[in-house]
Amino acid sequence: MGPWPIAIGIISGLITYLLVASGRWLWGKKIVPWYEDKVYRDVRLDGDWQTTFYGEDGGEFNETATVHQTANNVTGDIQLQGETAIKHYEFQGKIANLLLTAEYWLKGASSRDRGAFCVTVKENGKKLEGYLSWYSDSDDDIRFSEYVWHKK
Repeated sequence: MGPWPIAIGIISGLITYLLVASGRWLWGKKIVPWYEDKVYRDVRLDGDWQTTFYGEDGGEFNETATVHQTANNVTGDIQLQGETAIKHYEFQGKIANLLLTAEYWLKGASSRDRGAFCVTVKENGKKLEGYLSWYSDSDDDIRFSEYVWHKK
């Protein structure tokens, strides 16, 4: 007999494992999100947005946001024109019952510059209104502001 039956058993087990693992990954990461997106029948927020919020001193800040949506999962990028440079943020959240809840963070940095927002859909998806909260370095506190998005 020799070692061949054992080696064949081990190799076939490894191949089976690789097939099952790759099938599971394909099912969970590609097929299910694709299917959910195809049958999703709620509001779509994909596209470019102009946002407005008010800072700690009451000054108005405007951002541009790009939203990507797969079913009820929402991700995107936000650009804030600061005093000296443009800050790039990423966000991730979910939409349910016309309510988008998400968290955001400074892109590519391990910073405390992060927060969350919760907005509700208005005007058939052309406007979002709600609140934004963030950590304030200046006084080591959590701040919040009204947050309004307008579809471009």
